Amino acid sequence: MGLPSPSRKEIFTLSGTFLALVLIYGIDLNQGAPALVVFWQTWAARVLSLGLLLMGFSAYLWIRHPHLFQRDLDKWFLAALVVVNGLVIQLLGSISPFSPYLIPVSLSVGLVVMFFGSEVGLVFGLMFSGLAALSTWGSLSSDVALVLFAGTMVMVMRARRLERQRELILIGLEVGLVNIAALFTLTLASNLSSWNWLQFAVAGINGPINALLLMGLVPLAEYLLQRTSPLGLIELLNTSHPLLERFAGAPGTYQHSLSVSRLASEAARRIGADALLTQVGGLYHDIGKVAEGVQATYFAENQRDGYNPHDDLPPNISRIILQNHVKAGLEMARESGLKDDILQFIAQHHGTTVMRFFYLKALRNPESNASLSLEDYRYEGPKPQIKETAILMISDATESASRSAESLEQLEVTIDRIVKEWLEDGQFDECPLTMSDFSHIKASLKDTLRSMVHTRPGNYPSAQALNAKRAKV
Repeated sequence: MGLPSPSRKEIFTLSGTFLALVLIYGIDLNQGAPALVVFWQTWAARVLSLGLLLMGFSAYLWIRHPHLFQRDLDKWFLAALVVVNGLVIQLLGSISPFSPYLIPVSLSVGLVVMFFGSEVGLVFGLMFSGLAALSTWGSLSSDVALVLFAGTMVMVMRARRLERQRELILIGLEVGLVNIAALFTLTLASNLSSWNWLQFAVAGINGPINALLLMGLVPLAEYLLQRTSPLGLIELLNTSHPLLERFAGAPGTYQHSLSVSRLASEAARRIGADALLTQVGGLYHDIGKVAEGVQATYFAENQRDGYNPHDDLPPNISRIILQNHVKAGLEMARESGLKDDILQFIAQHHGTTVMRFFYLKALRNPESNASLSLEDYRYEGPKPQIKETAILMISDATESASRSAESLEQLEVTIDRIVKEWLEDGQFDECPLTMSDFSHIKASLKDTLRSMVHTRPGNYPSAQALNAKRAKV
C-alpha cells in the first residue's frame, strides 16, 4: 500500500514553518539592523538551502514515520520546535563569539526523543545542526554545528531509556563532556593558536543547562502533546498509584492486568515497538471494571464458586455492561490526568469485536431474533490505531483464553485462531502491523505463556518422609 498524499493541513504546517525560517534567516542580526541580507545571492542561497533542508527531512519522516503527521498536536509541536530553534540559533549567534555554544539543541532533541523515539530525535538533531550551519555568523557556524551535533548524539542514545529524573543530570554532564571533546578535536584539526578556554567552558556547561531546562519542560510538553514521557510511564507503574489501588476490590482483574501487561510488553519488545508504553497500557486497560457503581463480579476473572450474574440477566443488558467498562475506564483515566497515549489502550483494547457469547445467547431467544443485529453486539471501538494497542488487544484475549485452555498446545492453536479471525474481521486494518509482526507477536506470546504456566513436580516429599529417610542413613 502506497503512502497517502499530504493533506492541506500538512502542507500548510510545512509551508508556515519554511516561511518562518526564511524570515528568521533572511535577517542578519550580526549587522545590528533588521534589514535583508545585502547581497541577494547570499540570501537566495540561504533560502534555497533552508527549503532543501526542510523538505529533505520532512520527506524522510513522511516515509519512515507517517504517524507523526496523523495528529495535529504532534505536527504543530514539532513545527514550533523547528521555528523556535531557528530563532534561538540566530539570537545566540549575535551576542558574542562564545554564545553559539549555548544553543539548546540537545534540549530540543531530548524532548523529541522522549516523545517520538530515538530515530526521530536523530533526524531533528541533524536538522537543528543544519540550521546552525546555515546561520548568519560566518565561518564559526560549521564548527558550532559539529560540536552541538556531537552532544546531541548522547541525548539520542540516552533520553529514551530514562528511568529516574536524576539521570538527566548525568546525561547533561555527558553532553557537556562530549561537546568539549568535539571542540578539542576541531581545535587540533584547525590551529592550536585558536585555543580559547572560554569556548570550552561554554560548550561544557551547555549540557547541564539543557538537562535542567529539560526537567522543567517535560511536564509542559506532556500537557501540550497529551503524551506521557518515559519518566511519567515509570511513575505509572508504581503500584501505589490511586487507580491501581482501586483494583483491591477486583483482585482477579488486577492479576489479569498484570499478566496482560507482561505478555504485551514482551511481544512489543520482540517487534521493536514501545515496550514501556505497552506495559503501562496493559496495566491500565481494564480500570473501567473497578469504576464506581460497577460490580466486579460481572467480569469472569472476579467470579467465584461457579456463579455468573449474567445467567440472571438478558443478553442485551450484559452487552451494555461490557461496553460500559470501556467508557467508564476512559472517564476514570481522564479524571486522573492520564494522557491520550494511555487512553487509547483503554478505548481500543477490544476494537470493534463481537461479544459472541451474549450474541449467541440472544439468538437462542426466539422473541429477539427478528430485531437482532450482529452490529449491536460489537464493542464501539475504535479499532487499534498503533502497533502497541493491537498487541495489547491480542494479549488480552490470549490471557483470557489461557484460563480455560487444557494444555499449552491447545492454547497455541487458540492464539493462531484469534489472530486469524480478527484479521478476517478487519480489526487490524487501521494499524501498521505486518504479517511478519504477527508471526513474531504470536511466537512471543507462546514463549511467555510457557514460562508463566510452567509445571512443577507434583509430589514434594513431606518433612516426615525426609526425617524417616535420614533416620535410616
